[in-house]
Amino acid sequence: MRKAGFLILLSVPLFALLFFWFGDSLRYHGEIKRAYGYVGPVSQKSILNANLAQVRTENVSEDINIMDEKTRTLINIKGKEVYIISFKTKDEGDLGPISVYLDKKTGEAIGVGMRK
Repeated sequence: MRKAGFLILLSVPLFALLFFWFGDSLRYHGEIKRAYGYVGPVSQKSILNANLAQVRTENVSEDINIMDEKTRTLINIKGKEVYIISFKTKDEGDLGPISVYLDKKTGEAIGVGMRK
């Protein structure tokens, strides 16, 4: 019985650490999947691990232009509430991460942030 209690005691910090490390992947799985599907095949190949994307929310209060991948035009997202899903890439040191913006209300992808 002591052994079982000891194992449970050890597993709690382990699960907390795993949730901390992979929390965004678990909480925002649908958004990450939608963002990954939005970027083109060439960009998808440069992403190291889509499941480890970082997700943050933002109320955009200033002029920010992002690229609408469908129409290949810049759009201003000032005043929108968005999810920003950032993927680490092979060329991140040179260009930075790939950041996809999703409309928080609809969940639709609206564009990709500009890289260096």
